[in-house]
This record gives sequence, C-alpha cells and structure tokens, in this order.
Amino acid sequence: MHRLVALLSAVLAVLVVGPVHVMAQRSTPGPSGDRDVHRLPGAPRDLRSAGYYTIDECLSSLQPGAFGQYQRLRTLDPGSMTFAALLGDLEIVLWRDSAAVLASDPYPLFGPEPAGGYDLAQVAEWTARTRRAVKDARPFMTVLQFFQFTSQGRFPTLAEMRNMAYMAIVEGAKGLMWWSLGQEALDRVCDRSTIWCSQRTRLTHQLEAVVSEVASLEPVLLTVYGENRAITPTLTATGATFTDTFGPFEAHVYVISY
Repeated sequence: MHRLVALLSAVLAVLVVGPVHVMAQRSTPGPSGDRDVHRLPGAPRDLRSAGYYTIDECLSSLQPGAFGQYQRLRTLDPGSMTFAALLGDLEIVLWRDSAAVLASDPYPLFGPEPAGGYDLAQVAEWTARTRRAVKDARPFMTVLQFFQFTSQGRFPTLAEMRNMAYMAIVEGAKGLMWWSLGQEALDRVCDRSTIWCSQRTRLTHQLEAVVSEVASLEPVLLTVYGENRAITPTLTATGATFTDTFGPFEAHVYVISY
C-alpha cells in the first residue's frame, strides 16, 4: 500500500497544471450532462474536485455541444477546469476552445508488434499537434499508454515508457497522465483485481520509476528562462566541425552562417 500511495503522490506532482484529484465525466454534452455540477457540496464546488473530464476521443460533430457545455460549466463552477483527451489527428484543432486543458492520447503499442518495433514517434507527433492546436498559448497535456492494446499487443517496457514521457515533454506537454491503473489496463493483468501477481507488481514498479524520475526533474522542467538570457558556449572549431561543453540541463543555440 505504501508504494501505491507514493506512486499516486508522484503522479499528482507531475500534473503541473493543477492538483488534479477527482474529475467528473458526463457523456451527454448538453444541459442534462451538467447535472452532477449542481449536486456538488459547497458553494457550489467541492474543493476536493479539480474539474470535469468532459471530452474523450469524440467525433468532431460533437464539438458544438461540448463547446456549449464548457461555457455553462465556466458559469456554474468558475473555479474548476475542464479536460479533453482527443485523438491527435488534424481535427484536434477544432477543439481548441472546447475545454480548459486539451490533451491527445497516443497509444502506439497497438496490435501485433511490427518487425521494426512499435512507432513510438506517434507520441511526439500527437503532442506537437496538440501544441499547435492551442497556438502554444496555454498548457496542454499528453495521456500516455499504460495498458495492453488488443490481445495481440503488450504493455510498454520501462524503456518505452521513459521514451514516450520524454517525447511528450520535449514537444511541450505541461502535464502527463498514464492510462490506466483501472479496468482494461493494470486492473486486468492478474486473474482477479485483488491479486498482486508478479506481472502487476513489476508494471506498477515501472510506472512508479518513470513518474518519480519525471517528478524529480520538476525544478528544471518548470523553470522559466527569459527570452534574453545570454548563453556563451565554449566552442572549439576545427575545420568544418566544432565541439562544445555543456553544463547539467544546459541548452546552447547555434546560428551557423555558410
């Protein structure tokens, strides 16, 4: 149990857009889909709730209804947020103003593994498309794969989980989620959900390792550098090549004239 508590604490730390504890989802993007908001204790908001998971891989034809619901929720519960997890196709741009936080959910480990391995680059591509959809003007997130996609697929390895996490971060994601600890994912690994077999334990340790590693980098990942920050690389040029020296987490920008 203590490992699960530590894991969840680390997961919450990585959700840098806010302390996401509970989200309520309704499948109906109309006034009837807002009814849970009226039942929240408090005036009117239960402070244990972060917001509402209102959009999940929806068809683009549902966007107008979701947009209307977003406007109503901003009035009914102005201190909360709404979250959308979408396919990272070209239509994601249509959802820009339909939720407070947009995310794409690339799950590249689908079906039988190709001879050359799964195309993990899908994570970077979908994350970049999400960034462009919000005009790089507000935080967005990426939902990463932590389940076996079809009976012929498999869970990602620790190395694949790390690769996908850093791909999303490099492409600008300000928060990461992993789908999922629940049904159709980690919960179905053993014969029963109450049994902690060796595979479930190993997978949980994988997730804990990746989440803890990313969380440990928060001081660097959340640092904002000014646009005019001076960088003075130490360059040694030899013919058509040059070498440079880098400090921890340091980035150098080169302008090469030719």
